[in-house]
Amino acid sequence: MFFIYKIFIGLFLKMVSPFIEKEPKLWVFGAFYGTRFIENSKYFYYYVSKQNQEKCIWVAKNKKLVHELNSKGFPCVYNYSIEGMLTILKAKYYVFSTSRNDIDFYFHGKKTVIINLFHGMPIKKIVKDFPHKNTFTEQIINYLNDRFIVGFDWEHIDYSISTSPFFTPFLTTAFGSKKILETGLPRNDLFFSLNLSEKIHSILKGKTVITYMPTHRKYGLGLQNPALFSNNPEILDYFRKNNIVIVYKLHVNMLKPGYQSEIQSDVIIDLSAAIIDPQELLADTDLLITDYSSCFIDFMLLKRPFLFYHYDNYEVTDNPVYFRIGTYFQNLICKNENELVYKIKESLREFTPNTNANSLDLFHTNQSGGYSKAIYTIVTEQRPHEL
Repeated sequence: MFFIYKIFIGLFLKMVSPFIEKEPKLWVFGAFYGTRFIENSKYFYYYVSKQNQEKCIWVAKNKKLVHELNSKGFPCVYNYSIEGMLTILKAKYYVFSTSRNDIDFYFHGKKTVIINLFHGMPIKKIVKDFPHKNTFTEQIINYLNDRFIVGFDWEHIDYSISTSPFFTPFLTTAFGSKKILETGLPRNDLFFSLNLSEKIHSILKGKTVITYMPTHRKYGLGLQNPALFSNNPEILDYFRKNNIVIVYKLHVNMLKPGYQSEIQSDVIIDLSAAIIDPQELLADTDLLITDYSSCFIDFMLLKRPFLFYHYDNYEVTDNPVYFRIGTYFQNLICKNENELVYKIKESLREFTPNTNANSLDLFHTNQSGGYSKAIYTIVTEQRPHEL
């Protein structure tokens, strides 16, 4: 019912939007379908907000988040309020990173600038490259959503971003984008603004942190990822004696409503349901274990060890991929827990920052930060010609 309501609201706003004057320095930002302050949008919002005379407003679909951000001094409006809808209609710039539905009712026009920061470099095939055939009902729903709720198609996006020429072709076909900026991701600016010898989260201080951060299975409809080491008292005792903790951060799509961890261990910390910024967790991580998540691509900038736990044939049975991880990291792939234990011990003992230097150069053109600044400079350099 709410979907129908939004269509009628969107139909009205679409008709009036051509008569609303755009404010040339007004930016709206959204992420995670309007429910969280997170991702590349968050870090780009931080940067643009500090630039002279830019007016930056976060748009949320959660009133609790609106209150929380405003109380911290970050301007935020509720997407479905009159203030929120008018702000969106007036904004020249729209920034999103999870979905085009991060903000509703931003209608594409000649004076709009749409910036797609997305949420990671793709390993799995996404959007237009994902081989899913919509049913007739899904096609109708998507059409109504695009026309009257989202307000623009993928082809209307002015800028998307990449970390290197390696990923640019994938993003070009996935989004049908006009322009891919090889700037790097704003969220990775965090890695260059911290004292990385200090842990952000107090519960992890003084510990060697191994983070397990796998991707989803069938967008949450597949089997739950395995609970690493939970039934292996010998390795848990090894971790305990060596002051090591295992942090679980399962993909949000895999968390059922009311998810509560069943893990009972002083060595395993399950933060899957916690409201925690994954980028901050990566900054706290000494060794990363993933499977087909792009989090390892960001993590490479920290020049720390990482491993892949490929316990199933994901790229065949679940989601086709743009490139095979084994092509670049065959020696880091583990098929079972015994292999994983051996590789963990080896990695913590022998890893050097230059171990993955060739792949780091392939995946990241810029390895020194300043990603938000690079995007902002390119996007706004056209402004004097438009005013």
